[in-house]
Amino acid sequence: FTMRGVLGSLNLTDSLAKINVPTLLTSGRFDTIRPSTVKTMQREIKQSEYKLLPHSGHCSMIDDAKLMNDVIADFLERVEH
Repeated sequence: FTMRGVLGSLNLTDSLAKINVPTLLTSGRFDTIRPSTVKTMQREIKQSEYKLLPHSGHCSMIDDAKLMNDVIADFLERVEH
């Protein structure tokens, strides 16, 4: 996957360290975003965690709705209490 057009040169990696709230990063095993890219994001966002959904592509909320909902519910329960 390659960004093109007006987003082709957009790179916000340096801004990720400014995020200072609990952040959930997810991707599917068959997603267009590679796990290495998400792990880079995770390293830069201090309060982040990453969940790889093993049976989904880019639309995890459709491909594996129950697991995605469970992951989000678990995250929200932990960060809101």
